[in-house]
Amino acid sequence: MCPARSKACYSASSGNVEPRQPPPLGYRLLFTAGQATRTVSLALALFLIMFSFYFITSWTPVLLTQSGFSEKDGAAGGVLLNLGGMLGALLMGLSANRFGCARLLPFFLLVNAVLMTLMVPATHLAWLAVTMGVSSGLLLYGAIAGLFTLAPQGFATAIRTRGVGFVLATGRVGAILSPPRGRSFARPSLDSAATVHVLRGQSATGGAVDLALAHTGMKHFTQHLGTTVST
Repeated sequence: MCPARSKACYSASSGNVEPRQPPPLGYRLLFTAGQATRTVSLALALFLIMFSFYFITSWTPVLLTQSGFSEKDGAAGGVLLNLGGMLGALLMGLSANRFGCARLLPFFLLVNAVLMTLMVPATHLAWLAVTMGVSSGLLLYGAIAGLFTLAPQGFATAIRTRGVGFVLATGRVGAILSPPRGRSFARPSLDSAATVHVLRGQSATGGAVDLALAHTGMKHFTQHLGTTVST
């Protein structure tokens, strides 16, 4: 008689080997020795990007108004951000096949960090403020689209669903925390515009560095897969 929990058991009637049941897969597999760096890096990168993105979409119109622009100009600034974002997603899609998302993402984020530190001085010139707003939306939307494409590549097939779900959920946490955090800076008594834009620049820079670590981890992961297949 076959043991109830044996890995392989011969059927008495047919003599065939019953298929081995795969072990249950849990979220703990996302944090094993070879996978933890990629999981945490991708999740933290999306958290910072989404945090920065919702700072822009939620508070830029208010900050423009506090900087001396009319409410109509503030609303127009929000529209320009989304227009730039649409162009950024298209640009990432067209450029990814040629240059690769892993190369474009740090570039988008680092350039955006530089723009954020220049956003406040640019408000003194209308055309420069418009250019900065469109460019910022373009770079952040492009980074989000690229990271959504890059995230599945950081996980093996067996854990890809859980891995991508964990990364997206962490990014959503950043989106939820960002608008309430921005409210504490949007006070006339503070130099809120400068504070918020510098903070956004720091978040975007951190996302770029973190993403570079994730890319390094994925290179080793790809090499490991190639070695496994060849052997």
